[in-house]
Amino acid sequence: MYATFLYNKKQPPTKANCKLDINIYKVEHADQGTTYGRKHHQDQYTQTSLRSQKCSACKVAQESIRSLTDELVKQNQGEYITQAKKYIQESIYEVTQVSSIDILTKAIRNDITNLVRNNQELQKQLEDQKRMYQYLNYSYKDGVKRNAELLLKIQELETLEQGHLESVSTLQSKLSQLNFEKFQMDRILSEEKGKCENLQKEINNYNEITTALRSDIENYQRKVDCLTKAVGDITSEKDVWKIRFTDAHSENKKLDALNAESKATVNKLEEDLKHARDNIEQLDSEIKQVCNESEKEIWRTRYINVQNENEQLQTLNNDLKNIINRLEHELDLAVSHFKELDGRIDRNYQEIDSNAKAYVELLKKTQEVVESSDKLVDQIENNSFVNNTGGNDFEVQGDPLYDMMKQVEINKINMDKLEKQNAMLMSTIRKVRRRK
Repeated sequence: MYATFLYNKKQPPTKANCKLDINIYKVEHADQGTTYGRKHHQDQYTQTSLRSQKCSACKVAQESIRSLTDELVKQNQGEYITQAKKYIQESIYEVTQVSSIDILTKAIRNDITNLVRNNQELQKQLEDQKRMYQYLNYSYKDGVKRNAELLLKIQELETLEQGHLESVSTLQSKLSQLNFEKFQMDRILSEEKGKCENLQKEINNYNEITTALRSDIENYQRKVDCLTKAVGDITSEKDVWKIRFTDAHSENKKLDALNAESKATVNKLEEDLKHARDNIEQLDSEIKQVCNESEKEIWRTRYINVQNENEQLQTLNNDLKNIINRLEHELDLAVSHFKELDGRIDRNYQEIDSNAKAYVELLKKTQEVVESSDKLVDQIENNSFVNNTGGNDFEVQGDPLYDMMKQVEINKINMDKLEKQNAMLMSTIRKVRRRK
């Protein structure tokens, strides 16, 4: 048994004869006919039927209400309509036609209010998506700006590296020149050291010869002194013998012979002494010839000059070594700096490459979000509840309630996808920020 509205189809309704049909209920039984306005022993209720003609507008309104309620119930969005129908079925004999329409109207209004609320929530989520898109677009522009700044920094670093390379090349050329000068100075110093060593050997030889000659002269002088003393002794003895043997001729002869012998000895000694003196003079002359005072002074001066020059060369050599060590240290620092600079440039290139890839990925995802948001906006603005993206196409049935319910389900799926895309975008943004 159910409640329904009756329509008089025998006479076409007009505005003149349009009246309210007050036939409230029609009771149908499976095994009996339909009874109007009479009492029966099996039916304890009296039904009154006041028939009148209805206009086409009322008929269309009633058909629309019935179709709308059926579709809302079919799409599981007619919670209040289902409750109202159940209430009307349970209270079929207590409610009137007007109250039934009022109950159904309220139920339809409540269900449509829920649909509008859901639509508003979707609109709010769409606004959030638009704000997210604006934020992502701003982040992308900021990333592009930072990328341009990084490129400028890389160009500055390359210019600085070129300047450092030129400085290193200049330092290397100076170092090569200093090494060549050091080699020349070392060669000259080695030659001068050889000359000084040879000169020192000659001086040592001359000193040894002079010492030996002086020793020989002293020995000869001691011999001359002994001979002079012996001659003096012989002369004294001769005088004594002359005094003693003035009268003895034999003794005189002996003394003369002894005197002649003594003279010969003295002459021999004198010759030896003279020869020794000649040798000494010859040695002196040779010494003077070879190593006189002025020449000694010259050699000494040359030796001192050579020593001073040697010390200067040694000092210059030490200075050159210090300069070379300092230049090598600066070169090592420059090389380490260039290595560090190369590492920084490589890292910057890698970071730029990674940022570029992240920006491309972010741009693609942003474009997908923008396209989804634009399509959702178009659907909401055009009241089009048919989604043609994301592989969720469905065939329009021509039933607004069914199509709206189907679109609500698809919108939920799309919102889940958008939430996943937003999560992926936020993850990408965090990665890009960490790299920055």
